[in-house]
Amino acid sequence: MGPIVRNILRTKLRSALTVFGIAAGIAVYVGLSSVTLKFREQMDRSFVAAKVDIVVHAARAASPMESRVAPEIALAVSKVAGVLSTAPTVLGSIKTRSLPYVLLLGVRGLEIVDGDGAGRGSAVIAGRIPKARTREAMLGRLLARRQRLWVGDTIHVDADTALPVVGIFDLGLDNLDGGILMSLDSANELLGHRDGFSFLLVRKQAEANLGTVVQGINALNPSIAAFPANRIRERFTEYVLIDTFAKIVSATAFFLSWLLIFNTLAMAVSERRREIAVLSTIGWSRARIVSMILAEALLLGLAGGVLGYALTFAALPMVATMPRMATGLFSTAPALVLLPKSMLLCAAASIAGALYPALSATCKSPIDGLRRE
Repeated sequence: MGPIVRNILRTKLRSALTVFGIAAGIAVYVGLSSVTLKFREQMDRSFVAAKVDIVVHAARAASPMESRVAPEIALAVSKVAGVLSTAPTVLGSIKTRSLPYVLLLGVRGLEIVDGDGAGRGSAVIAGRIPKARTREAMLGRLLARRQRLWVGDTIHVDADTALPVVGIFDLGLDNLDGGILMSLDSANELLGHRDGFSFLLVRKQAEANLGTVVQGINALNPSIAAFPANRIRERFTEYVLIDTFAKIVSATAFFLSWLLIFNTLAMAVSERRREIAVLSTIGWSRARIVSMILAEALLLGLAGGVLGYALTFAALPMVATMPRMATGLFSTAPALVLLPKSMLLCAAASIAGALYPALSATCKSPIDGLRRE
């Protein structure tokens, strides 16, 4: 290990630039991947917590955020064989005086935070739930903390609308705890919708077959699309775009790491041809020399990977708390599962980048290497 480290430190600036270049690529990869992983986890946990089996939204909507379903659909779905209950839900976004994006959720009955109505399973940590047909609002714990508001305060949305805060809730889901919860009618009014809802949350009867119930709902009207709740994240265009972008960035990070390692090792090997020839002359095998060069590349790559992962601990909280970032939607810490993936990516890129310089340095005769200055 000593000779390998000494070889890397021969060109401190070049090695440092290589490590920082790899770290930058890995930091972006880990940051974006952490966002998509958190979104996936939060969406899955949201519907598990609500015990939702099926989601129904407009068939032509690109995302549940853009969906509008006619109010009579809820009644029709409730009569489908195997359906236990339905919950019309409005989902949208509004602006406050200091935040350009705040999630707004409107639910009929508000069972999502009120538990069984007797305090069991309640997510209300202060105040009460909003009354129907009023502009009362409940704030998620994260939003209330960020805006420094509590029960009895007023939150100002848009330019001339003030909502009295009547409660604070904590669902344990950052994507919802960073938003505002209102009654269905109030949310519709605030968003400028006359009636209807964004999507319908459906619980099936215990003995009913999920696929059969989905087919029964889809047969009602061609304007709606029903699907199992565990596929909801696939319907969010925003998630699909971020997930696709994260995959592109991961490929770019791999290529960048490979290119940096290749350039660094190609230059290092070129400068050390005489040294490599001497090692070969005194009895070092080709495999041993190649292994030494690959070990140098691996050490550089892993150092960049560790540094890049560490950088996200500082970068993600800064991004998540920027004034124009939505509360609760962005991860504030890198996902632990990405650490081994990042190290594997760096190791693969390092070996791939160093393989050609290592092999080319050892395929020539030692005599030719000793003749070169």
